[in-house]
Amino acid sequence: MKHFIKLLPWLACFGWVHAATPETASQATPRKVQAAEFVRSNIGPSQDLQLSIEGFDSSDAAPCQKPEFFIPGQLSVLRGFVRLGLRCPKPSAWVIYGSSNITEARTVYKLKTDLPAGHLISSEDLTAAKVFQKILTAGLNPESAPFVGRTLATALAAGTTLQHSHTKTSWVIKGGQTVTVYSQGPSFRISSEAQAIGNAVAGQAVQVRTTSGKMLSGQALPEGAVELSR
Repeated sequence: MKHFIKLLPWLACFGWVHAATPETASQATPRKVQAAEFVRSNIGPSQDLQLSIEGFDSSDAAPCQKPEFFIPGQLSVLRGFVRLGLRCPKPSAWVIYGSSNITEARTVYKLKTDLPAGHLISSEDLTAAKVFQKILTAGLNPESAPFVGRTLATALAAGTTLQHSHTKTSWVIKGGQTVTVYSQGPSFRISSEAQAIGNAVAGQAVQVRTTSGKMLSGQALPEGAVELSR
């Protein structure tokens, strides 16, 4: 063994100390790794995506000189469950199928403290977190439910990840009702009455109609009044 170790520098000079040639190393690369590389080349680099590969085990098909991965059908966005194919043109033609599941980082909102039922949610109650959630269908990307301005339907503990079913709409203004309208300037604040055109939660933009028929825009206040926009 000692003599062999002494020979290593000489063997390396002649290129004899290689575990495998580049071609052999490529053939030894697990097909799942190759499939993952293929998928990533199609979705591009992103820190907000994770993927897993199913299928393409070494025993699934015969050896192939130049295997080619492909995506059956036309998908404009690779998300969720994506079917993958692997075909071999030679020495003997064959095709096998596997799949990839691509999960995307999404923003969820957790409660900072315990909150009772009926609590009106504000941004101070929430903390944002990134999680990887499974998307069932490629291209499906639903918008996050807005929570600020909604009311808790049930008491929840600190750390709970909010879901839309935990909350209900909290209208402070409803369309058709008479509301107090405030108009403010550098040194004055006056009030009048107007009719709300639509529903609004606290902080939301709302339109009102004055007694003279003029349309004005403002912001709904928590007490059900409207602060006119300047």
